[in-house]
Amino acid sequence: MLKQLDTLNQQLKSFQKEMEPDKYVLYDSVAKKYTEVYLEQFRSTLSDCITYIGDLKLRFAKYCGDKEGLAIPANKEDSIDLTNRFFIKDGNGEILYFRLTDVQKTMSSHNDDPELDKEIQSMTSISEEEGAKVFTRKYFNGIPPVAAMTILSKFVNDIDRLEKKVLQQILKDKNVTPQ
Repeated sequence: MLKQLDTLNQQLKSFQKEMEPDKYVLYDSVAKKYTEVYLEQFRSTLSDCITYIGDLKLRFAKYCGDKEGLAIPANKEDSIDLTNRFFIKDGNGEILYFRLTDVQKTMSSHNDDPELDKEIQSMTSISEEEGAKVFTRKYFNGIPPVAAMTILSKFVNDIDRLEKKVLQQILKDKNVTPQ
């Protein structure tokens, strides 16, 4: 199972690197039609969340015992108690939830495609009524640290993927072809 999660993590990182150049072309095209403020709010909300998740991964790896914060130590990969304490007891899961819902709201406010909006809302699979505690239990309760790292990588990947789709939708709605 641990090897499968590591493989999944590597695939997510590879996919993320492949998407980067396309994203910049889309931003350049959208910038030609919209003000910088419009784009900056969108871009900063998403990049702030991605930066936050990267920092969260670093802090979690350190919490699990890696002084550098680069990886979960092999002897702690299955320590469910570490995940529960860091994400549930210490409140890091709830903060992540609020960051992700902010991203969802930002993406939805820049999108008018109902199908894409459903996809954006399914990023966390948690409604606002269910809230942060349900999110934290669903994603982090009783899972090993290595799986928590994979979940965090998945959220980064989802943000990148949906960001590209929203930008493409904006261009499509305005009949603009990426340059």
